[in-house]
Amino acid sequence: MTNIILLLQTIVALLTAIQSPAIPFEIKTQALNLSVQAVELVQQSIAPPLVFGKISLPKLDKANLQLKYDNAPKAIKDKYVLENADFKLKAKDDPKDRIDVRIGGDAEFEPKLKIERWDDEVNFSVKLIDNETGNPTVSFKDNKIVWSKGNKEVNFYDLPVSVENPEGGYEFEVILQEKPATNKIEFTLQDKDVDYFYQPPLTPEEIAEGASRPVNVEGSYAIYAKTPKTNWTGGKEYKCGQLGFIYRPKITDAEGNWVWEELHIENGLLTITVPQDFLDKAVYPIISRGVNFGYESIGGSFQQIQDRISGSQFTGAAGTGDSISFYKYGMYTEPWKAAIYLHSTLGLVTNGETSVNTTGGASRWVTESFGTSPDLSVADYVLVIWADQTSPTAPTTKYNDGDGTIQGHYQSIDYSDNSGNYPATMTATHEDRKYSIYATYTPSGGGAATPPPIPQVIFIE
Repeated sequence: MTNIILLLQTIVALLTAIQSPAIPFEIKTQALNLSVQAVELVQQSIAPPLVFGKISLPKLDKANLQLKYDNAPKAIKDKYVLENADFKLKAKDDPKDRIDVRIGGDAEFEPKLKIERWDDEVNFSVKLIDNETGNPTVSFKDNKIVWSKGNKEVNFYDLPVSVENPEGGYEFEVILQEKPATNKIEFTLQDKDVDYFYQPPLTPEEIAEGASRPVNVEGSYAIYAKTPKTNWTGGKEYKCGQLGFIYRPKITDAEGNWVWEELHIENGLLTITVPQDFLDKAVYPIISRGVNFGYESIGGSFQQIQDRISGSQFTGAAGTGDSISFYKYGMYTEPWKAAIYLHSTLGLVTNGETSVNTTGGASRWVTESFGTSPDLSVADYVLVIWADQTSPTAPTTKYNDGDGTIQGHYQSIDYSDNSGNYPATMTATHEDRKYSIYATYTPSGGGAATPPPIPQVIFIE
C-alpha cells in the first residue's frame, strides 16, 4: 500500500508541474501519457477502484484537442481544421460535388469516420465499437490521426487517386496489438438518405457476357443516394447519385502475411470478420484495412459494350433531353451512341438517339448531345449505351450490382450491321445492374432553370 501511496503522490506532483506554460507541449504529452499508465496500474492493484479526488484524466474534448492540434505536424494542419471534437477535411472542394470528411465526435473525440457529400444532403458514418479497457489517447504521425486504447489502435488518413481508389478515398485502419478475443471487428453505422448494394462474385454467365470485377470490389458495398437526385445545368453534379464505395478489406500481420476479410452491413452494424485461422497463426501486431472508403461516382465492375446495348431503368420527368453521359473505361476510340427507350413498350423514344461519338483518351465521363431534343414525360425509361469494335481494344463501361430488381436491360445486336441505328423496339434481357450513365435535360418551359422549381434530370443509379 505504501508503494501505491508514493505512486499517487508522484502522479499529483507530475500533473501539477506540467501546468507551467514554460513546459514544452511534447513533454506535457509524455507526462500525461505516463500519468495515465500509472493510474491504470493503481486501478488494477486496488479493488474497489480508488477515487482520486480532484485528479482527473484529460478528456479528448475541444480544449485538449486544440492543444494537440496547435502542435500538430504541418501535414495535419494543412489538411484538417478542428471543429468541436472532430477534425474536418475538405476532400473535394467543388460546389457542384463537395465531399467533407469528419474524424472524431461532437463533445469528445471518438474513433469515428463520417463522409458527407453534396453539402451533407447524404452522409455515411461508422464508429468502432470500443470494448477496450484503459484510457484513449489521440496523437499524430505524419499525415495520420491516431487513436489508441488498450489492444487497439486506429489510424485515420486520406488516400490518393490510385488504381484501387480511382477518385481518391479515406482509410479507417484498425491495428490489433495482440490476438483478440473474437474474430469480428464491429462498427456502429449511421447514415442519411443512402442505400447499400452488395457486390457479390460474378457468375460464369456474366463473365461470358464480357463482365469483370476486381478482387477488391468483390465483397464490397456501393453506396447510393436513396432519394433520386436531379442534375441540371449550372447545378450540383449528382451524376448517378453514388456517394461512394466501401471496398473489401484485407488484414496483414507483422511478417507481411495477409488474407481478405469479410464485410457485412445489417441492422445498423458494419461487421468485418477475420478468418480465425489467420488470427491463430499471425505474428502481431496485425493491421486491418478496416473501412476503405472510395469517393467513386462510378461503378466498380466492367462490362464490354461492343455489339451489346446495355443500360438501366429510371423514372423521368416532363422536359426535353439535352445529352447523355456515360463512364468510358479504357483508351478506345470506337464509335458509340446512347439512346432512351420507353420502359412500358421498350420502344425507342422519338429523337431519342444521340449523335455518334468517337472520343478517345483516358477513362472518364464522356457526354454526347441529342441531334434534336426528345420530349420526355413523367414515366419510366431505359437509358442505354451501344458501341462498335474496330480495334483489339473492346469498348467498356462500368456498373454496380443493384438490389435484386430488374433495373438493368441489355440486348446483343451487331453495331456495324445496323450502321449504329438503334432498333425501333428493344428486345431486352433483364439484369440486376446500375450502369454508370445519366442524362441531363431542360424542364418543360425551357430556359435556364433555377430552384424553385428545381430543373429536372433523368439519370441512372
